[in-house]
Order: sequence, then C-alpha cells, then structure tokens
Amino acid sequence: LFRQPISNEQITAVRVKYDLPDKYLLDVGAIEPRKNLQNLIRAIASAHIDLPLVAIGGHSKYADEAGVLAQRLGVKLLLRHQIPFVDFPAIYKGAEVLCYPSIFEGFGIPILEAFKSGTPVILSNTSSLPEVGGTAGYYVDPYQIENISRAMLDLHENPNLRNHLIEEGYEQMKKFTLENFAKGTMEVYNSVI
Repeated sequence: LFRQPISNEQITAVRVKYDLPDKYLLDVGAIEPRKNLQNLIRAIASAHIDLPLVAIGGHSKYADEAGVLAQRLGVKLLLRHQIPFVDFPAIYKGAEVLCYPSIFEGFGIPILEAFKSGTPVILSNTSSLPEVGGTAGYYVDPYQIENISRAMLDLHENPNLRNHLIEEGYEQMKKFTLENFAKGTMEVYNSVI
C-alpha cells in the first residue's frame, strides 16, 4: 500500500472520512502504557503547539485515561479506532509528524510507514528504535517531557530540518527492502553453516 503514490484528493477524502483536521500530529499503534501517549500529550501541552493529536489504535482503558488527561491539559486529542489499513498511507501523508515516543518496541513498523510516506518522525532513543530510525529520526528521551516538546517545536518551526529528515527517511527505507532482508537472512544462515 505504501508503494503507491497518494494524491491530495485521496488525503482529503480520508480526512473527511475520519473527521481529521487539515494539520495534525500523528501517533499510531496500540494505545497502551509502553506507547507513552500520556507523556506525548503532556509534551504537546508544554510546547503550546496548537495542532491536534490523532492517535490511531485499539480502544483501551489507557486510551480513556489519555482522553481525560488531554481534556484537562487543553490538548485536542482525536482517538481513532479500527481504521482499515488501506487508509493508513493517506493518514500518514496528511500528518505533520509521526510522534513515536515509545518506551519499548520490538521493531517499530509505523516508523518505516512514515518514512515511506514522507512524514518526519520523532522517536525514542530506546530499545530497537535507533536501529530502525537510523539517521532519519529526531530522537527523544521518552521520559523527558521537555525533550519531546523541543523536538515537536523544532520540526514545527524549522522547515529545513523537516525536509532533511524526510530525505533521510527515504534513504533509511532502502535498508528495509525485501532484497536486503533476504540478503541479511542468507548472511545469517551462511555464518551458522
């Protein structure tokens, strides 16, 4: 799906379908404590960024708590559940930035989806994320609200940084092709033999 070009008309249609604003921050994944949505909400409030946060993931108690926190802090949080995967490329393409301050990840597929969509990524400097993000991510400490806030402000205020990370994202994607995966798998098998 992410290999197909996305037109402005497709982005607009998906925005209308899910009642999304013209500009928004994006968070994708299970809405559970390790994904750190509540610290992301605190960081948006701290940075005084006037962009809504669209969080896509399953409904959970943690999501409900995040909704209460966002309301208390004056952050516009749009929780969207059960979005068909076919609409993800347009949602990513329409986002200002993917915010991924996860505390722990086994891999982080949304990062690659954002790179493929030309969407800059703020991500944690923990677990597997630096390996996935390479030089294309804006890294933050997921426990430091001010650190996440600074990243959002930097990407919001600095179009050169934004464009640089988008270009780096396209380059980083090249490391995750099926051909490279097959080559890496064969290297592992050969080293065992």
